[in-house]
Amino acid sequence: MDIHTLTQLILVFELSEQGLSHTTMAAHPGRHRETIGLWLKGITAYGLAGLLERHTQAKKSPQQARQVLATTKRLIWELRIREHDCCGQKIAYFLKREYQVRLFVPKIYEILAEKYVIRSKWRKNQKRGGPSRRHPALVPSSKWIRWRLARGAANRWRPGVQRGLCQTGSRLLRPASHCPPVQEKRTGLY
Repeated sequence: MDIHTLTQLILVFELSEQGLSHTTMAAHPGRHRETIGLWLKGITAYGLAGLLERHTQAKKSPQQARQVLATTKRLIWELRIREHDCCGQKIAYFLKREYQVRLFVPKIYEILAEKYVIRSKWRKNQKRGGPSRRHPALVPSSKWIRWRLARGAANRWRPGVQRGLCQTGSRLLRPASHCPPVQEKRTGLY
């Protein structure tokens, strides 16, 4: 508690003795009227001297440092190099496992940003996961599917089920009785 606040408390006490409203008293020290109300409740409960004593004693507890130690920063940077540019979650895991240091992932990224330029690997509008055309063995072509259907190979392992494209155009497993017959489109003059 600084001297400025103690002076404001005394000023509010003197203004309250004059009978001013909370809003008017709040304008003088530049505080909110709810704060003024809390101060006046404290003054009525403990008296002015008691409230000033409580305010000065309230801030005596030791505060934990918010800064991360320089040694911890060096550990984070070393882990980033040692683990081949790993992500913040892995760094947090190694810090906890090897050095018994717990840090939140956003704080780790904040420390990494001091030394590195960090970019997300996320790409907008890109398909993620699953087979791709780069690995053609994993993705059967439509020509191959039609060839298998023409030979009846798809029905060997599931009798009574037609696998392939119905008239709706979706590739679903449907019983053969549920697929409507495909009608050919007629083109040209009749």
